[in-house]
Amino acid sequence: MTKCKRCKSSDLSSNGYCHVCKSYDQSAPSNLDFEQLCNTCNQYFTDYDKYLEHLQSHPVCDVCKERFVSETELHKHLKTHECSICNLYFNSVTRHNKQQHSQCDLCQKWFLDKTALNEHLTEHPQCEYCKDRFKSDTDLQLHKETEHKCPACNLYHYPILEHLKQHSYCNLCKKWLLDEKALNEHLTEHPQCEYCKNRFSTQVALISHIDSVHKCNVCYGYFINVRLHMKCEHIYCRVCRKYFIDNYQYEKSHIKCQYCGEMFENSSLLENHISISHYCIVCKIYFHSSKERESHMRSTHPELARLSDCIDYMYGFGVSRKKVGKSIKCPYCDKLFSAEFGCKQHIKDKHSIA
Repeated sequence: MTKCKRCKSSDLSSNGYCHVCKSYDQSAPSNLDFEQLCNTCNQYFTDYDKYLEHLQSHPVCDVCKERFVSETELHKHLKTHECSICNLYFNSVTRHNKQQHSQCDLCQKWFLDKTALNEHLTEHPQCEYCKDRFKSDTDLQLHKETEHKCPACNLYHYPILEHLKQHSYCNLCKKWLLDEKALNEHLTEHPQCEYCKNRFSTQVALISHIDSVHKCNVCYGYFINVRLHMKCEHIYCRVCRKYFIDNYQYEKSHIKCQYCGEMFENSSLLENHISISHYCIVCKIYFHSSKERESHMRSTHPELARLSDCIDYMYGFGVSRKKVGKSIKCPYCDKLFSAEFGCKQHIKDKHSIA
């Protein structure tokens, strides 16, 4: 790299600039074809010396070092650095104000210090109830109406929540009333359900309540107690867990077992029922009742019946048993037990397959 001819102590940069003596070497190869645009007035230069001479014609801001076309423009610019409170100049007036001065949160004005700010605050109107101050009389009046005025007696109080405990409150429309008598009179304005006598905030809320609580989804009638009505007037199917308006509708929606007359929601369930309760897989014959089939299985195919019962017991499908009073009968013998645990233990000890 080329050494600076003036100070001879530093290498020149690529454009011939010396960072030690802060000057340009015109003999540097990069300065032979000099081209520069003045960022202040956009004037174009091809001579380095004329460019440097021209820069001196633009006044410089001592605060931010920015150059300007004229002194007039510089003075206009300096106002952006001037603190209106202490009349000094700063690179960032906002940062200076936050660090050195105090601001009024109500009108956003800046003051020299907290003492001057406190004197200024007395100019803002003050609430006579909570002593808070506000930007204007309009803001103060709005505050008093929303924070201190009682909606029941129209008087001003502080704290308002303590005062409201003296009045009555309507939970339906969220309105405060003078007393219990006024509340009872007010409640008559709310629509009432003809079935349960409860009242509601609006007619829409009442209609929604009636349709969701008092309407029967089977016959579409309205009743005080819909559950009691459905239990007494309609048919309930324990298989599909649905209510039907009558036996005709129930039978129309189900398939009847030809052997025992039990009803099923679809043919798949019916076939499963027949294979379990009426059909012997060994003899290929059908029985009119599950008791006949069970009796046939135990007398004709005892090993198969015992195996089936043990599998049901071990895998939690339930143990077929008969209850005699409070006793439980073993499905494989006539022994009775007072508790289900004892019956299960007996089956495990005496009837399980090794």
